[in-house]
Amino acid sequence: MLASMARESNLTSLSRNLVNQLIVRTAYQNHVVDKLIADEVSSVDHDSWKDVLRHYWEDGVKVRVAGKEIEYGYEYTGTHLLLVTTPLSQECFKYHSVNYSEGRSSGAFGPPGTGKFETTKDLARLLGRPCRNLAKPEMAAH
Repeated sequence: MLASMARESNLTSLSRNLVNQLIVRTAYQNHVVDKLIADEVSSVDHDSWKDVLRHYWEDGVKVRVAGKEIEYGYEYTGTHLLLVTTPLSQECFKYHSVNYSEGRSSGAFGPPGTGKFETTKDLARLLGRPCRNLAKPEMAAH
């Protein structure tokens, strides 16, 4: 159904972005479920389940990953295109989230153009937090 919606020619730019985000997030969730099945996860105490970034509604929105809980920030960031979430970006989400929950900073490193800042921005959106690139002041408004 999402694929047929994406092919609609009369979608507004906002609607097209939302449909594209739903497609990316649905593909990611399908990969998560496939991995949980492959790992034979049968309990919320299993490490494979704990490593998945999850949102809960408990007296407000909470984000949990790797045994840590972060209060959702409710920062509106608009409807940006999301990157495809890979196992490597999941690892980045986990490690950056753990550092953030413990009051530490963290940074990604690697060759230019490999998605480090985009992955960090996607995590910030998932946490409902602002994200600024301090290395490039002209990027701070993103």
